[in-house]
Amino acid sequence: MKANSQQKAKILVCGFKGETNSAKILLDKISTSNKIFLENDMDKSVAQIIDAIKDNTFDLVVQIGQGSGLVRCIDIEKSVSQGADVFMSNYDFTAMRNFLMDAGYHVNVTHENTNFLCNNAFFHTLKYISENNLKTQSIAIHIPSMSDSILCKNKLAETLSEFLFC
Repeated sequence: MKANSQQKAKILVCGFKGETNSAKILLDKISTSNKIFLENDMDKSVAQIIDAIKDNTFDLVVQIGQGSGLVRCIDIEKSVSQGADVFMSNYDFTAMRNFLMDAGYHVNVTHENTNFLCNNAFFHTLKYISENNLKTQSIAIHIPSMSDSILCKNKLAETLSEFLFC
């Protein structure tokens, strides 16, 4: 089931700024007015997302980050932790994983306990959603650098757009 198959979901897509950042480059290629180019700062990026979701108007937040060391694969984060605190994604990623795999991508489902920018943003997004009882769901995806051939022909942007917005 695609993200919008039952009803028109309101989806926010986020990725970090940076001319050579694969998340920014991918986000440039996704057609939606609901996107945020996140600042490369731990506190500012979290504030940007929370400001966007605090009114509980988005059904889904998709956070895209450039994965360190990823080659020819995409990681979907099922959970994230900082210290002893662990938050599970409240989004059923199975359909997304299957859709990406059917499109020819190798997809890993992982748990991240790092404190890099994208994981920090994902952690605090899930924490905010939980603490404020929002209906909003959130998922984090790590993609390889743009030099990886998996991303070279706009295919990933088209595939994600088809899944999220069609």
